[in-house]
Amino acid sequence: MTERVKRLLDQAKKRRGIFWLRRRWVAESFKGAEDRPVPIRTAFALENVLRRMPVEIRAGEIIVGRHPESDPPPDAPAYPSLMPDVAPFRSPEEIRAMQAGVFGSGVKTGHLTADYAGLLAEGLGGILRRVKEPFAAPPSRRHFPREDAAPHRGADREAMAVALRAASHFIERYARLAASLTEKEKSPGQAKEYRAISEACARVAHNPPRNLREALQLVWFAFLIQCIEEGESTAAFALGRLDQCLFPFWDADLRSGARRDDLLEQVACFWVKLNEFSGLQVLNMTIGGSDAAGRDAVNDLSFACLELMEEFRTPAPSLSVRWHPGINRDFFRKAVQLSTRGIGQPAFYGDPAAIRAMTNAGVAPEDAADVVPGGCVELGVEGCCYPWVGNFFNLPKCLELALHDGVDPETGARLGPATGAPGALDSFENLFEAYEAQTAYFLDLMANCENTVDRLAGEWAPYPFLSAIVRDCVERGRDVTAGGARYNFTELQGVGIAHVVDSLLNVRRLVYDEGEIGLEELVAELDANFAEPAAASGGEPLRRRLQHMKPAYGDHTPETADLARRVVHSFFDRVERYTNPRGGTFRPGLLVWTLYHEWADRVGALPDGRRRGDALASSIGPRAEAVVDSPTSILQDATAFDHFRCAGGLALNLRFTEDVARTGDGLDALMHLMEVYFERGGMQLQINVVDSEMLRQAQTNPEAYAGLVVRVSGFAARFVTLDPRMQNEIISRAELSPA
Repeated sequence: MTERVKRLLDQAKKRRGIFWLRRRWVAESFKGAEDRPVPIRTAFALENVLRRMPVEIRAGEIIVGRHPESDPPPDAPAYPSLMPDVAPFRSPEEIRAMQAGVFGSGVKTGHLTADYAGLLAEGLGGILRRVKEPFAAPPSRRHFPREDAAPHRGADREAMAVALRAASHFIERYARLAASLTEKEKSPGQAKEYRAISEACARVAHNPPRNLREALQLVWFAFLIQCIEEGESTAAFALGRLDQCLFPFWDADLRSGARRDDLLEQVACFWVKLNEFSGLQVLNMTIGGSDAAGRDAVNDLSFACLELMEEFRTPAPSLSVRWHPGINRDFFRKAVQLSTRGIGQPAFYGDPAAIRAMTNAGVAPEDAADVVPGGCVELGVEGCCYPWVGNFFNLPKCLELALHDGVDPETGARLGPATGAPGALDSFENLFEAYEAQTAYFLDLMANCENTVDRLAGEWAPYPFLSAIVRDCVERGRDVTAGGARYNFTELQGVGIAHVVDSLLNVRRLVYDEGEIGLEELVAELDANFAEPAAASGGEPLRRRLQHMKPAYGDHTPETADLARRVVHSFFDRVERYTNPRGGTFRPGLLVWTLYHEWADRVGALPDGRRRGDALASSIGPRAEAVVDSPTSILQDATAFDHFRCAGGLALNLRFTEDVARTGDGLDALMHLMEVYFERGGMQLQINVVDSEMLRQAQTNPEAYAGLVVRVSGFAARFVTLDPRMQNEIISRAELSPA
């Protein structure tokens, strides 16, 4: 890391606050354009923000464009929005279900990758020319919903034009500032740098970039502006396959005589910008993988990204490596070796499952080759996809309700349908049918909730600038929130499969197969949170027995694999029935995010020995209490169900002992293990290699471990910034050996 990059990164890490000033400027614009269509009002608001924002260039910067952040004062204005309150549109049943923690539902913007390749090819001016052209037929009619579905037909393209011109003007402000600094600067070296900044900004304000530096500058401005348009942070926007769309510039500069170290510093300065957003950010960047013809796409810039992550050791960007059978072996080895450095980076994706997940969801094969995670693990297609993602469904809560005839034991209120009191569930099949009935009922409620908010967002919360840089929105003349993108998914995330599988396994054994305890007695133990025995063998002894019963999910037996497949595919089957107002389909996911912690108090004790308040499993892996010490058996059970149906993405956390990184044999074993997983249809894998004792020391002495980064649930974060319960869950994960 050069001194320039180190100094800039140190400054970035000290930033705190939010872009609260945006509230004033947006509210000011909304008030002055009340008679205009919503897309135009939104575009004018972005224009006002970009015109009023301070522009600043710091000494040493190569890539410029600063996100204004500061601590909001006590009298900071409220967040302005045209979006109406969603509550009146909810049914009482939907509200009760959300309050009980059965599912979450709300506006989920971001989590997608803009068409950076197209932006680099056309420039903002080229896109603006397309926007101003007469309506053209869309590239493929089958990709789009009905014409009459657009709420702002005609106004959307006008809004895109306003937003694009505002973006160009904003970039020109930086060009002018750099030019003025050039004239004032006495140091010839610094004056030369300011002049280069001015020239780059003046170029990319309207035109396609000519070299790597200009390409990085344009991508950064586009990313920054789409974040500013959305709100006060990053909305989990992803960066996509930057090693692919930037490599032609990297390669051309090298061929023209540029030094690789100088180009690497330029990319590093771009990475610094990604670290200027304070707070927890998930800025996914994908490298490696294959192209549309199935050829290896690894290039020198892919290697450079691994080099930078080794130096940066930061949560941002969240680096994702795509694996495929023909991947460059040296690159894959370096990536796996990096993952053992104790920084929680990178995550790994299997092309066979990820690409098939897209084609299974209706994506054309040539587009599916550019599958990327957006947000943390939710899949989409780079540049042409608007996936409504990130809302979660609580599977263990559905099982709890099935055991209580649809009544929430926490409140005593009826939430779900009456599917039979415990005494009436006289067979395992009856219990499973009750669980499926609860799941189906609440998924119906959730799908309606999602579509309600989706429809309102399409009418009241458009994104004109983002729409201009997502493929087909311009040709369609439709905002990205209203079905303008080529592909429009709604991705529902199921949480807690390990708890459902192990709970059902335990009930089948103890209640139905062996008759050791009646279901009514077991439910009474759960209601008491195992504190007061309802039977002689109940209470804490029963809880411990349930907690450690074998085989459990992760042990890979026919029993565990069959039930895991049945539980997950039942969820998949139901989710895949729904469609959304943007002309797309619902796709299932198994991402947990932070719900394993946040929902811990909403789910009562379970038949797997879990008490109320204990963290839910943080991935599609086994419960920590199951004490599964074989990574091979974990991967086998985790691939017992079809990952290719899981376009919403999934996360599998594995923690390995530190000796995996100490020998070549350990690294070879880990690489082989990962390849077996991907060959079996595994989609995603993330690795932590950090000693439990070090994590405990970090809890007691956070200042000494401020830089410790770990993988949490689809994202990386600094360990000391996590909630203590989340820290404890990470510590509790089994330490495995790949051999």
